Amino acid sequence: MKAQENKHLDKLAKRIIKEGALESPSLNFVDNVMLQVDELSVTKATTYKPLISGKTWVGILITIAICAILIFMFGNPEEGTGFLNKFNIGDFSDERLFKSFFEVNLSKTVIYALVFFGIMLSFQMSFLKYYYDKKVE
Repeated sequence: MKAQENKHLDKLAKRIIKEGALESPSLNFVDNVMLQVDELSVTKATTYKPLISGKTWVGILITIAICAILIFMFGNPEEGTGFLNKFNIGDFSDERLFKSFFEVNLSKTVIYALVFFGIMLSFQMSFLKYYYDKKVE
């Protein structure tokens, strides 16, 4: 019974396909499609939008300026500038910092890791720059 139904459906499908005419696109079909593709690529162009807006930068600078003014206004001049006196910044001299910088001993493993990190960082930066330049174009 199933086979008989399938044969009937096959005959029906073949007859419908034979009766239907083969459709062909219009003469300027490719031109119409390409115009639509061009319109899509123009409308979806990537525009530059900074991560931190100008208003945010102004807010950050104003906050830093207000903090600096408050530190110097409410700091006690006899004791130093308020909480900055707790850090004993005056105890450090340039000579001591300069000498201690060259007295640091790093193992070969750390040096290799730092060199490898620098190489990978420069490679990644150049790769990402190339990628985003191509994406913007």
